[in-house]
Amino acid sequence: MGTAETALEVALTAREQGHEVRLYLYVDGTWLPHVKKGVKGPFKDLLERSLENGVEVVSCA
Repeated sequence: MGTAETALEVALTAREQGHEVRLYLYVDGTWLPHVKKGVKGPFKDLLERSLENGVEVVSCA
């Protein structure tokens, strides 16, 4: 599991414990969804779960 996936796991755990969580995506976290249109696997699943669970996600352009 890469660094981006680890950050999302930590964010999800914190959110499940009732914390307010905000993530800022940059470098690979920003480019991965754009470069690989059919992204599957841990990053995509964790990002979707994070958004569904109320994690605020902002990305640099």
